[in-house]
Amino acid sequence: MADPRQLAALSFFHGMPERTLNRIAQSATELSVPAGHVLVGQNDRATAVFFLLSGSVQILIRVGSDDLLVVGHDSRLYGCRPAGFRNQS
Repeated sequence: MADPRQLAALSFFHGMPERTLNRIAQSATELSVPAGHVLVGQNDRATAVFFLLSGSVQILIRVGSDDLLVVGHDSRLYGCRPAGFRNQS
């Protein structure tokens, strides 16, 4: 279970009723992953959504044989925290 207060702090959930946040938090799982861990590979079927609570994330897209950095985000620098994933190299 996730902490509904952490969810409420994310801009994605702004204005959502407390009851709804509690229900989402009950079905959510908080993950802690090491640096460099790949959460989702390019072209993988989506089975979850991820919200960055702390740390940083990079979104990479494979173009030919190269990885192209599309977004880099550090949760310590910005108030909003986007969903994040990396492709598998």
